Amino acid sequence: MTSLYGRTSGKDISLQDALICCVTALSQDSETIALLYSPNECQFAKLQMDATLTKANGEAVKLNYVFEARVFNEQSELRWLNKTNGQGQAVIISNQKLSSCLDLELEELEAIATLEQTYLLWGKRTNSSVGDHWTRLATPRLGAFDVPIVLSSSYPVELKAVEYLVEDNFGNVVVAEERLVKLQEKQ
Repeated sequence: MTSLYGRTSGKDISLQDALICCVTALSQDSETIALLYSPNECQFAKLQMDATLTKANGEAVKLNYVFEARVFNEQSELRWLNKTNGQGQAVIISNQKLSSCLDLELEELEAIATLEQTYLLWGKRTNSSVGDHWTRLATPRLGAFDVPIVLSSSYPVELKAVEYLVEDNFGNVVVAEERLVKLQEKQ
């Protein structure tokens, strides 16, 4: 059995407030990456200790256009979805108990097993310099975008996730939850 723990804001809050509440939990051991969706783009950013999200060039991301965020590292993932006027519910899930972020504790999920999953990012490494520990990927269909990883070759980038499997009321094994974990070079 594997446990997954969670907390939620209970009420609608801004993405910035969610980051401030959870920055300690998200910055414990490893680098924290954000996957941000806005009407104009999907982009990656890095979480800083002051709860700001920064791009490859070091600039802070303007959060007022973000409508969905998944901020993750190898232990935890913060999710936020804009409902109305930059306010939405935040949820953090983790493989460790959380006590210092968000208001309400969620029921513990007891998974019978976990399954590692990978998603291949489109694009190949370019030779463009984009900042420390960042790589620019490009594809004719999507254009160029920056990812917070250093590649040792031209292999593609994978987004690694963990799926939590539970048994439903009918005896079927289903994916009850998925948590983003990290970016890695394709093996």
